[in-house]
Amino acid sequence: MSRNKRRHSPQWLWEESLLEAYYDHCWREVLNPLYEQMDRWNKGELPHEEISGVIHQTHKQTARLYNLFSQKRDFLVVIAQQEQD
Repeated sequence: MSRNKRRHSPQWLWEESLLEAYYDHCWREVLNPLYEQMDRWNKGELPHEEISGVIHQTHKQTARLYNLFSQKRDFLVVIAQQEQD
């Protein structure tokens, strides 16, 4: 099956939907806490030292996600399916 035909197959479309949802879930899981802490910092409820640590931890997590989503599609589909279960 040609690459273009495969991309229109029901299986490929299902995988694409799964991966998009997984990608969104993973990034929200990492970035939503940062957003909440930035909001606290912006309101003056969190000192600069703490927000600096939060940013550093988030940076580590985003690097791991970047590496994860740089993997081959077939591997990501398996990971996303396992997480879904």
